[in-house]
Amino acid sequence: MRPTNFRVFRSRFGWIVLATSLVITCVPIINSKVSAQFTDAVNVLTHHNDNSRTGANLREQQLNTDNVNPRQFGKLFTRQVDGEIYAQPLYVSSLYLPDGGFQNVVFVCTMHNSVYAFSADDPDFAAPFWKVNLGPSIPSADVQPCCPDISSEIGILSTPVIDLATQTIYLVSRTKIEDGTYHQWLHAIDIATGHARVAPAEIILDGFDPKIENQRAALTLSGGVIYIAWASHNDAGPYHGWVIGYDAKTLAQASSWNATRTGALGGIWQSGGGLSVDPDGSIYLITGNGDYDGIYNFGQSFVKLRPGSNLAVVDWFTPHNYAELNEVDNDLGSAHPLLIPGTNLIVSGGKEGILYVLDRNNMGRFNDSGDMQILQSWKAYQGHLHGGPVFWRGPAEDLLYLWSEDDVLRAYRLSNGLFEQDPARRGVTEAPPGMPGGILSISANGNREGSGIVWATHPLFGDANKSTVYGIMRAFDASDVSRELWNSEQYANDSLGYLAKFCPPTIANGKVYAATFSNELVVYGLLPSPRPPSGESKPQIVTSALPGGRVGQAYDASMEAIGADPMTWALVGGSLPSGLTLEPDGDLRGIPSEAGEFDFQLRVSDKFDQSAVAGFQIIVDPAKGIAVASPATDEVWTLKQKKEIRWTAAGGGISKVNISISRDGGQTWTTLENNVDADLGVLKWKVTKPRSDFVIIRITDSRNPGLFGRSGLFRIE
Repeated sequence: MRPTNFRVFRSRFGWIVLATSLVITCVPIINSKVSAQFTDAVNVLTHHNDNSRTGANLREQQLNTDNVNPRQFGKLFTRQVDGEIYAQPLYVSSLYLPDGGFQNVVFVCTMHNSVYAFSADDPDFAAPFWKVNLGPSIPSADVQPCCPDISSEIGILSTPVIDLATQTIYLVSRTKIEDGTYHQWLHAIDIATGHARVAPAEIILDGFDPKIENQRAALTLSGGVIYIAWASHNDAGPYHGWVIGYDAKTLAQASSWNATRTGALGGIWQSGGGLSVDPDGSIYLITGNGDYDGIYNFGQSFVKLRPGSNLAVVDWFTPHNYAELNEVDNDLGSAHPLLIPGTNLIVSGGKEGILYVLDRNNMGRFNDSGDMQILQSWKAYQGHLHGGPVFWRGPAEDLLYLWSEDDVLRAYRLSNGLFEQDPARRGVTEAPPGMPGGILSISANGNREGSGIVWATHPLFGDANKSTVYGIMRAFDASDVSRELWNSEQYANDSLGYLAKFCPPTIANGKVYAATFSNELVVYGLLPSPRPPSGESKPQIVTSALPGGRVGQAYDASMEAIGADPMTWALVGGSLPSGLTLEPDGDLRGIPSEAGEFDFQLRVSDKFDQSAVAGFQIIVDPAKGIAVASPATDEVWTLKQKKEIRWTAAGGGISKVNISISRDGGQTWTTLENNVDADLGVLKWKVTKPRSDFVIIRITDSRNPGLFGRSGLFRIE
């Protein structure tokens, strides 16, 4: 089954495209009037802005360190989509649309296999210029054997790439069709209409399993070839790290490379980052856990590939302790390689906390005695690094920025061709424990002072590895990252929603575009008018902890905060205990129906929409009671046998129990033992006379005779 066919519906300035039985092949018509509009435009056409993966838009003339502040900057509008957004939004300025003229357009892809072209500027124009759906997605449970890294479905997971010369967006979709088979497809779509340029190419190769292979890394366009890389889901095999090249015009398969040709694993995921390309066209990537021999297998390695029809290893670097990294799942390839502009330097790191600096003309290969042969390596951060470092040549210094798990934002200075190993700048906000740390982008007007901003998203609370968590976006002065300019939790209206893990913000023409797992694109920018000064400090949450509860018993607690009344409370992350509700005034009420530990986050907003967020936990104990586990109903015990009477005392507060027996169905009782430790849970008893068909064991709280548990009827014979 080939998803080559679409129905096209016109919307304002554009089209909505859905799959049908008609085949439509579109040929681009690009005239000089259209091409001229792109000459000086700001565009974000690939992951982290360029094939060096600097993460920097250096032509941002509207946003700066003065006007990005809580009063002047905030959420402008959102765009609703049909699934979670893992791919970085891409942006084209002054795109000529049929019947719509020139428009700034932002492109969004979802895990529901849909592609949207939205107005990048008009808050009131929520409908897409066009939308295309590329077939049924894959239920994530089908391909994740152990861990819900992806929550519901898998469709378009990686960041596409746009060829502006042909006005084509390239992307990979994944489908499961009615016969239960799994497929991966490379698409080439006209960015002005949503029409297919050519029929999509199914990704087929000996040894390539479209169900197991996870196409996580962003697509890369270089030399007329689309390069695509793969890893796995949950490290479940058998799989290999693949790079496959496709001709950008015809989508014919042009080349392929297997990272572990005679071995296994070696996935190329890079937390969604793309392959890097130097000015000579050589391709750089980093592999994860896998076999290594330096001949056919290049797990846990930086790799340089020769481009073209015969992808082949030209050079590489493998850490001396790659085997140890494999043993503890410390992927080297959890971030993409960054090529420092104007130099021969390659920089990146993985999960171990070591930052590596390599010479792309002499990468160092392998030395089992240590890594002394490379330019630099040192312990540069605390937790795992995801998404890759980013780089800016500022007015006074050249800085590399990274933000790992369990750490603060760090900036390292490039000096005399190498990096100083002590941070030149450090942030003060620590990312929460767990994945992914801070995912970064940079905006600046060249190297102009006061223009550089580091944008970051990270979890507000919790670990985004195997759960969906609430996120926050922050903006820092790139010249001094200890100075936070703004964050999305200062005003309730600016909230980001659920974090799109590993996905960097996109900055263009005065706006910041943030993917989310809330099924929406969030757009920030300079507000039409500044927020009025409140004259009040932002709210402060006074409540530091909440009391526990018990299943079946009424719960009532009140949140307290200091701020400008009226204040409104809302749940923004996690889950309340079943049976409890949060009222807008901050009262938590209800009757818990489930025991457990429940973590959640609450936001309070004052009359000026200023807000504060804090995390809380409620521990709900089981309902108080005693349950008799043995003897079981209808069980038969024999005289003089040694048997065990077993029970559980739930809910706390029960220290001693009395044990008695009835042989007449519960009308009269005889004591077997008093003041037995409740936590012991067992009494050994030699079965005594008389025989009976109507025996019951009762276990009673020694201090509260009204609290007891009884067995079912059993027999003694």
